[in-house]
Amino acid sequence: MVEAYRFDSKDECLDYLKDLFKNEKYRNIQEVRIRAGLYAKHNKELHDFFIKEGEKLLSSS
Repeated sequence: MVEAYRFDSKDECLDYLKDLFKNEKYRNIQEVRIRAGLYAKHNKELHDFFIKEGEKLLSSS
C-alpha cells in the first residue's frame, strides 16, 4: 500500500511553503490551509506551524 504524503518536520513544512509560493496562484492563505489539512492533519503541532509560517511569509511578501 502506498502511504499518502505528509509533513514529518518543521523544515519540511518550510521547504514546501517556499516551493508553493513560487507559483503566484498558490500564494494565499486558503491554499496554505488546504495543504495543512492534507499534509499535516496527523500532527497538530506541524499543522499549526505550517499555517503560522505561511501567514508570516504571506505578510512579508
